Amino acid sequence: MSTKINARSPYFITINEPVESLPEFVCQDPLNGANPFGFSVDSNGNITLPQLQRGQISNQSADSFPALAPGASSVPRVLTLTIQIPENFSNTPDRSISCNVSFTQTAPSVPTNNCPSTNGTIPNQTLTKESTATTLNISSYFTAGSSPINRYSVNNNRPDFVTTSISGSTLSMTPSTVCATHSITVSAHYDADNCSVSQSISITIGGCTTWTDDLQGGSIDQDGTINDPSTTAVPITERRLSSGGANVTSVAPNDTANSITIPMWFLVTVPDGYTNAGSLEVSHPLVQAGTTLKTVICSGETFSGPSITPQFTGWRITTSGSVDVGNAFVNGVPATVTAYTTPIPRNTSTSTVARTLQIAFTVPDGYANSGATKVCSHVVNQDAAELVCGTHGLALTQPAGTPGDLCSNAFTAGNVVTCFVEDVGTALIGTRICSGGTPFNGGNNYYGFSDYVVSPLTGVGKTFFYGQISTTGYVLNLSQKTCASSTDDGEGVQY
Repeated sequence: MSTKINARSPYFITINEPVESLPEFVCQDPLNGANPFGFSVDSNGNITLPQLQRGQISNQSADSFPALAPGASSVPRVLTLTIQIPENFSNTPDRSISCNVSFTQTAPSVPTNNCPSTNGTIPNQTLTKESTATTLNISSYFTAGSSPINRYSVNNNRPDFVTTSISGSTLSMTPSTVCATHSITVSAHYDADNCSVSQSISITIGGCTTWTDDLQGGSIDQDGTINDPSTTAVPITERRLSSGGANVTSVAPNDTANSITIPMWFLVTVPDGYTNAGSLEVSHPLVQAGTTLKTVICSGETFSGPSITPQFTGWRITTSGSVDVGNAFVNGVPATVTAYTTPIPRNTSTSTVARTLQIAFTVPDGYANSGATKVCSHVVNQDAAELVCGTHGLALTQPAGTPGDLCSNAFTAGNVVTCFVEDVGTALIGTRICSGGTPFNGGNNYYGFSDYVVSPLTGVGKTFFYGQISTTGYVLNLSQKTCASSTDDGEGVQY
């Protein structure tokens, strides 16, 4: 957007374009976060990687988890993701951040005689980068139960590494340009009894040149805790304070006020496929923080020492001027909101109006001004008088009284409505659903959500998003679940 200003000679106008301060890219934040959603682990240990609102997953701490035996206790699973930082964030030069996602893995149902079993172990596969597809018939590695196996499937969370497909029992694997070793999972199914069995396949892609040092970022906390740098394809196995020295898990605390630079060497394991595969020592100094704690300041406020700014999320001002209270975070830690601007005048315009809220919050522990009340400005676009419905298409299922009804019915996501959010995700919570240009009366029922028409979206074995829609069209909540059976009435993972 540009503005034309006319000035008569001999007057001259000098205009300096304002410089926008870049936000920090973090794990969870509606405006500036990766916001991973949809992570799950099935009973066989197969991982479904989450989708991201922003950024791209470049690595993960595990390709799969151990399978659970029938009747076993549920196990909480945590997966650490390495997420590439997009452009136009203050920490873009760091290249990546680490984010943890969690899911509770549940045991499978007690198998019947119809369920398949594994037969031996599928051998490791070695492929050459950028070569044509390699095929493998996996039927001999599974044994049918009393009834025949009715289908095979493949779970591949690293399509950037290798693309896979399965036709009948023939698995096709096409390598990319990335030399590394990752695992995929293939499964044999007997759907009538909702049972399956899986085997993992380790795939190594070779044919690459020499791996070169790409360690980026990393830091050391004041207490000596080492935060590893990020790297694309190599795991870090040791941390050293001198070349060839002993492995260390931490360093001495820095009791000085200022940060210091610590020389560090990292031992990495270069994967097969590179000419220098094996252990390699890389020099990468890290900065250790001093005893001076960061002070929480408002965005745009100047401060001479170490500082950090809060993030405000979820704030909304309705057309009438009422404020839907959101959250205040300091580096992802919630801060208690104690007050905010009120009242706000009604918006009679057909356009949104930028309103500046003064939000007071208590600074959380761990900062120089912890416990103090801080008041910061946050701009919120007040709802327009006539701005009710968005234009982005969204597919809904038929209504259901409970989440369990979505499992007992194979509903098609064919009821196309509109909203303000482009993709199904956390941002959908609190937005308004419309049909025919007017708010959709959801009756506080549950609906399955999809970005496109899916037939069916719900039912046994389906993984889908669902949530409640109010009588005035607002999405009250959002969850994801996988229907274990037609009688599965448990809640999904809520966002």
